[in-house]
Amino acid sequence: MDCCKGHENSEREVVDIQDEKNIDQPPPPPPQLPKEEPKQVVEKPAPVPKEEPKKVVEEPPPVVPPQEPVRVVQPPQVEVELGFLDDQGNIKKFKFSQKPLGMNFNTEMPIKIGSFEVPSHAQSRGVQIGMVLAQVDGESLTGKTYSDAWQKLKAAVSTLPSK
Repeated sequence: MDCCKGHENSEREVVDIQDEKNIDQPPPPPPQLPKEEPKQVVEKPAPVPKEEPKKVVEEPPPVVPPQEPVRVVQPPQVEVELGFLDDQGNIKKFKFSQKPLGMNFNTEMPIKIGSFEVPSHAQSRGVQIGMVLAQVDGESLTGKTYSDAWQKLKAAVSTLPSK
């Protein structure tokens, strides 16, 4: 049997028979899953790997060698002071800053100036013929041999720069 006979010009509606039974009823609710209580999420810190205690190795302080005291090096003597007895017996002191001194003297005690070289540093400083050498750098030549006096004079003058 044709269920749609006589309704040929009408719109056709196809309805599922099962749906006809449930047309007046609302659709059943979807199946419910058992309600779960919301779980509180407690974040635990990630486990920290245990570190071995660091060994503290204290280095000894650096060894500083003891410093030697600062030695003050005296520059070479740049002046020589010679004391001469004048013809009245007074000591006159003269300072010399270069060599040669340019004076000639006898080779016995007392050391007496006999002449000068030309040019003469000693003569330009005021030394005169006939004066007697009495001191070298403040040290008296009284009682010394000619050799000792000559060595003292030679050592003092050797520290002077040459002209």
